[in-house]
Amino acid sequence: MTKLPFFLCIGAQKAGTTWLHHMLRQHPDLFLPETKELSFFDHKRNFEDRGLSWYESNFTAAGNDQRIGEVTPGYLWVWSSSSPDGKNSLSYRKGVPQRVLSVLGNNVKIIVLLRDPVDRAISAYLHHIRKGRIGLDQSILSADRRHGILEMGCYSKQLEIWRGYFHRSNFWIGYYEDVLFSPSKWLKDIFTFLGVDARYEVRSKSEAFNRHFEYRRRGDDIYLTSAPDLIESPVKVVSGSEIEELRKLYEDDAHRLESITGASAPWSRFS
Repeated sequence: MTKLPFFLCIGAQKAGTTWLHHMLRQHPDLFLPETKELSFFDHKRNFEDRGLSWYESNFTAAGNDQRIGEVTPGYLWVWSSSSPDGKNSLSYRKGVPQRVLSVLGNNVKIIVLLRDPVDRAISAYLHHIRKGRIGLDQSILSADRRHGILEMGCYSKQLEIWRGYFHRSNFWIGYYEDVLFSPSKWLKDIFTFLGVDARYEVRSKSEAFNRHFEYRRRGDDIYLTSAPDLIESPVKVVSGSEIEELRKLYEDDAHRLESITGASAPWSRFS
């Protein structure tokens, strides 16, 4: 019996996907592999070299009555402002929705978690600094575009491409900010979307993940206050003026997103 995902959580990165993966794995009617981010559809090495048999091997332990899912937040990133040249990894990303359709069919459920794009960009920027991919001398506005720090927050552009392959009923779109206020309701909505018992109560709903840095605001600026092996004292990493530039960058996208989802995002009103 072939075992493949009934649903995917496609992102966005730094928008609560690790938390959601942990929560969904607790539901007895769902199966998600222990490993998060299989990156099957957006990495050529996995999709073309390892192939479908490798992907299926991650779900062999699923019960026959369980609904299988996979969480890879990079799947959402399918739009880039750069022109595809057929050689770079960004051009390969553009084919993710088509690959999902070809493998999982047009009834696959798709969960999308979104977060204030400015906060998401800052979180991603700090993440890549911690990983050593970006130096502290690179500003958030000029960091290497291969990491998608800015482009991933252009949610409307990403979703417009995905919606070209799947009906709007395939999608459940939620917001990171809502989890902070009502995690139980948030999970019940997702369970209902997936067609499993929405009354099931998972444990540790307030557990946080990925807290690798401590940072704080001083006025309009953001400072790292704890980053082992990177700094010895607080250092400014994002300035107030850069945050304002980010808000301007995403302002139009917030309005486009509203037309796609039919609802205002929590960050749709910029100060």
